[in-house]
Amino acid sequence: MVLFNRLQTRIFAFFVLLIIAVLALSFWLSYQSNQRLEQQFVANQLEVASVVFESQYDNRNYYLAAFASTAAKDFGLKDIFIDGDNRSFLVALNNHRSRINASLAMAVSGDGSIIGQLVASQDELGKEVVALGSEQNTSFRYKLHSEFDHISPFYLLDGKLYQIKFSPLTSGGNSVIGWVGFGFLIGDALANSLHKLTGLNSGFMLLDQGQVSEVGHSGFPLERHESQLLTEYIVEGKVDKNVILWKQFLGQVDGKSLHAYMYKSR
Repeated sequence: MVLFNRLQTRIFAFFVLLIIAVLALSFWLSYQSNQRLEQQFVANQLEVASVVFESQYDNRNYYLAAFASTAAKDFGLKDIFIDGDNRSFLVALNNHRSRINASLAMAVSGDGSIIGQLVASQDELGKEVVALGSEQNTSFRYKLHSEFDHISPFYLLDGKLYQIKFSPLTSGGNSVIGWVGFGFLIGDALANSLHKLTGLNSGFMLLDQGQVSEVGHSGFPLERHESQLLTEYIVEGKVDKNVILWKQFLGQVDGKSLHAYMYKSR
């Protein structure tokens, strides 16, 4: 009887251990499965972020380049440009700008003078206000001809960053007499658009030897810990396992590096 009881106890203990082992294996398999699903979810979000950003950015570039080329072929605009009637030229330039709701319109003469710079903004009531830019009637910051076709697509003016494209004004065939360009603002509106499309907090920042300048951000401004997290990620590649992070280097702007970023807590 004692032997039977011991055998019964051992069998019971064996089944208890077996159940524990099965539950542990089930838990481990579920954990691994959840980890793979989370990794796949993160990978999908990063892929969506990359595709959406490239689509938005490339479309803006293409649209600006195509419109600048179309405006440069406008005979009326070229005639006023040649006549030297600056007031009428600014009106014509603004008419072109308003067709695509551009934030910036510029015209540069053949000798490198900015003969037209129009900056559009919104007042407190949301109404569009167009004013002359601070560089009106000054020398253009870049060299013409040899470097103009390879100019940076970014233009920093009075603390605001624009994505811009230029096209040559020609006369008598292929003789270049000047350039016209149009730009969209890179700022909160673009960041909010990216946020709506991806579900990730989005923005842009300029970095200069560790100094950060926020260009635009979706939602509320970056808090200090968020700015530090993003700076370490962009500069050092440091990641946080609790945060989904995405970045893309866009180019140089007046000696500073421009970066786009997206992030979201897991």
